[in-house]
Amino acid sequence: GQARHAGWEVRVTLPTHHDARAFAERLAAEGIPVQRHWRHLSLGAEDEDDAHALAERLRSEAPQGSTLDIEGAAWDAWVTVNAPAGPFAFFGGLAQ
Repeated sequence: GQARHAGWEVRVTLPTHHDARAFAERLAAEGIPVQRHWRHLSLGAEDEDDAHALAERLRSEAPQGSTLDIEGAAWDAWVTVNAPAGPFAFFGGLAQ
């Protein structure tokens, strides 16, 4: 079957590469699909509610000093349509 891109993504930035590797291995052992890029982990979520639930769980389990970001896959399209001046002007409005 074809891999379907998740609608939302939770990104975790860990303090060190070692932390990221260990945390990714722990999540994978629990059956949570995770992509690792050096100190960053990316986990897919079906929708916004899933993304927030996953982020809450990860926030409680991630090592001290980790940061989390939630991003919707529709974000790029929204920026293209609504933000010709560039995406960074709009980040302040996303933290509901």
